[in-house]
Amino acid sequence: DRHHAPSRSPGIKEAGTAAEEMKCSIFIRSYAKDLPWVGYCLRSIHKFASGFTHIVIAVPEPELHLFKPLTAEWVIPVHDGQPGYLCQQLDKLNADRHTEADYILHFDSDMVFTAPVTPEFFFKDGKPIWLVTPWSVLTGDEKKAWMHVIVKALQEFPPYEFMRKCAVMVPRWLYAEFRAHMEKLHGVSLEAYIMNQPGHEFSEYNCLGFYAWLYHRDKFHWHDTTIDGVPQWPFRQRWSWGGLTQEIRNEMEIALA
Repeated sequence: DRHHAPSRSPGIKEAGTAAEEMKCSIFIRSYAKDLPWVGYCLRSIHKFASGFTHIVIAVPEPELHLFKPLTAEWVIPVHDGQPGYLCQQLDKLNADRHTEADYILHFDSDMVFTAPVTPEFFFKDGKPIWLVTPWSVLTGDEKKAWMHVIVKALQEFPPYEFMRKCAVMVPRWLYAEFRAHMEKLHGVSLEAYIMNQPGHEFSEYNCLGFYAWLYHRDKFHWHDTTIDGVPQWPFRQRWSWGGLTQEIRNEMEIALA
């Protein structure tokens, strides 16, 4: 069932009329082990982000009580499917079920904004920016990791790798179209397809991005990193699996002071 979002998160500052006309939410899929990172992530959103209607934090239902103290956010439970690596990708591809926003910015628990930002930052000429890199310039390991996964999912050969930088802005209509396309292509629901992949072989942003490139190429601004370079976006990402060390905490405190 679709959850209905509040009109605005108390934690996000007001912005101008342009942002008001284009409703955009921030979607974070998290879990208990990343809870210490989420605090810094949210502080950065509150400090630097404006124009977003609300923040959605999706967490496994058994861990919901741990996130409830985040009263300024909209925390929603999702199914605690196993393996968790695949389940969290499925949850991201169902983000439109948890918000009525026109666009959804995917952010991770271990990311922090480092400068003022609005939804418009992630658009060019009115189209959401999607970073891509041709396979020809990538290493063998990157090709081995993702190309066969994308080909298996979409049954087409992708010209690019579509997962080049976190903070992906997605129009809400794309999710349902992608789910329907995958069900028609494979004869099973997207959930069944993803959760039954051996060896964790799925890549949500690669597959969603390639689908958009195949069928809605004119609706996005495709930023080729070999031509336009890798943009310096106003956020920083750590790798939560490495642990939240005191050194990282000190850096975060200074950045968010």
